[in-house]
Amino acid sequence: MTITPEALQQRMTARAVAFLQDLLQTAFAKLHTGDTICEEGIFAPFSRVHIADSTGFGWPESLAKEFPGAGGSGSKSGAKIQLVWEYKSHTFDHFTLIPWNVPDSKDVDTVVELARAGALFVFDLGYFKLTAFATIVAANAYFLSRLNPQATGREVVGGRHQRLDLAKSLAADPRSVIEKAIVLWAPTSAFPPA
Repeated sequence: MTITPEALQQRMTARAVAFLQDLLQTAFAKLHTGDTICEEGIFAPFSRVHIADSTGFGWPESLAKEFPGAGGSGSKSGAKIQLVWEYKSHTFDHFTLIPWNVPDSKDVDTVVELARAGALFVFDLGYFKLTAFATIVAANAYFLSRLNPQATGREVVGGRHQRLDLAKSLAADPRSVIEKAIVLWAPTSAFPPA
């Protein structure tokens, strides 16, 4: 049977999109064996563990208007799938298809809407965005991310901020677990009050 693009577009209702999302969720869940990768109990303190990542791929140039590529010598058209895997329940909490030229740090604002007390978010460096991290902290949740080298940190000592050289501080502390109040800001952020 042949179907025209117009006929497909007419049938792509909100209900059809929800059905396809549910279908993908079910298919991906069946691919997962249920085996845990991490040491038993490592995530026990957290109510949920959201692991966010994306993958990109090229598409035919005819789709460049809807899905522009990443630029440079790469494909003229491409897309990225943004996924958030909830580790404890083995489900996807977020799934979007976006143009390849949209950075991960733009999608993170949607991802952090999942923030609830006690949850943990695990991000790679592409998702580093201080306002998104502030949303997570405001929800009494936690995040784990590589530190963007352009971000600067200050340690809160006695209610005052002092410059923090994180590498030096960690090397000088013999404890295996350290908890510190740290204020992060990017070069475009205002300097926190002293």
